[in-house]
Amino acid sequence: MGESAQPGFYSPDSVTWRIHSDTSMFVGGIRALLEQALHPEAMAGVAAHSNFREDAWGRLQRTGDYVGTLTFGTRDEAEKLAGRVRKVHAMLKLDDQKLLLWVHMAMVDSFPDTALRSGLEKIYPELKKLELTDYKVRILEGRHGTGAVTRVLVETSDGNGEWNTIGVHENVIAASAMALEDAVTYGLLRQGKKPE
Repeated sequence: MGESAQPGFYSPDSVTWRIHSDTSMFVGGIRALLEQALHPEAMAGVAAHSNFREDAWGRLQRTGDYVGTLTFGTRDEAEKLAGRVRKVHAMLKLDDQKLLLWVHMAMVDSFPDTALRSGLEKIYPELKKLELTDYKVRILEGRHGTGAVTRVLVETSDGNGEWNTIGVHENVIAASAMALEDAVTYGLLRQGKKPE
C-alpha cells in the first residue's frame, strides 16, 4: 500500500498508526467481529451475503485489509476502496446507517481497547487515566446513503477534566479514528507526554 509520496489520512507518527501496527490488532479484529455479531439485523445481513461460515479467516483478512488500507494507504487508495465497499453495501441493500454504524463502532471500540489491554499502556502509562465518556455520530446529508458525510464527536475524561474532539469524513471508521486519535493525543499532552 501507499509507496507513493502522497499522504494518507494518518501519518506514521500518529496514534492510529501505533495502535494499528500493534500485534493486538489481530485479536481486536476477532473481538470486533464478535461484537458486530451481537446485532441480529447486522448478523442477518452478513449471513445472507457473506461466506464467513466457509471462510472465517478470509473474512477477517478482508476486513483487516480494508482497515489497513484506510490506516496506512494513500488517501486515493483509501477513498477508492471505501467507495467500492459502499457500492457493494448499497447494491446488496446493506447500507442502513444505523447498522453500518454498529459494525464500524465495533471496530472503533475494539481496536484501541485491545491495544491498550495488550501493552500499549507500557509505552504510554498515561493512557490509564483516559476514559471515553461519550461517543456521538451524526450523519450529515443522510439522503446520500453510504456516501453521506459523518461527524463523530468523542468526549474524553482524564479525571481532572473533559474535552471533546471531532472527526469528519464520509467513512465512519475514518471519522471515528480521527476523533479518537485527537482525544488520545490531547489527553497525553494534558499530562505532559508528547506522543511519538
